[in-house]
Amino acid sequence: MIVLGCIGFVLMVLYDLNQGWWKIKILQPCFALGSFLLLGATGGILFKEAVMPDTLFRMVLGILALFCGGLLFYTLFLAIPFEATYIQEQFSEVVDTGVYALCRHPGVLFLAGFYFFLAPAVRSGLLFWAGVWFSGCNLMYVLMQDRIFFPRCFSNYAEYRKTVPFLIPNKTSLQRCFETGTVFWKSEGKK
Repeated sequence: MIVLGCIGFVLMVLYDLNQGWWKIKILQPCFALGSFLLLGATGGILFKEAVMPDTLFRMVLGILALFCGGLLFYTLFLAIPFEATYIQEQFSEVVDTGVYALCRHPGVLFLAGFYFFLAPAVRSGLLFWAGVWFSGCNLMYVLMQDRIFFPRCFSNYAEYRKTVPFLIPNKTSLQRCFETGTVFWKSEGKK
């Protein structure tokens, strides 16, 4: 299952390479396929190993995992224009508000948080190690996006890199995130 999830990240890299250079129609679904492989691997591990949370502490961890998973879904599919990004595949400027004002790759934080909380909630050592591997793959993936893919895809990415931290939010980025809002407290905007 861990290998399957890691292959999902390889497909996501192929998607970005295709968007920036190749433009091969058959590779357009690679991001969706990679996401499904990652989701399927996680589901397979949960089906095989998961034990329902049986204490209040484990239930709280499960709720935190669901919250991180919800934030991850929101970040990837709702905080950016879905149709323009994933259907029409038209990129021009980055979204630099809401969660994308927090840091340039907030999905990394939410994916890691999801596994960090879920593995102990369901008492799964395999899920813990899957989370370590998937978070490592995700970190390598966003490093490539940040240095290679996104500067080519987004006209204002160089400026975005100067004003928004890579992964670790700071006081200014936290303030801008809350000021520009997300679906939870304001509507997401675009620069």
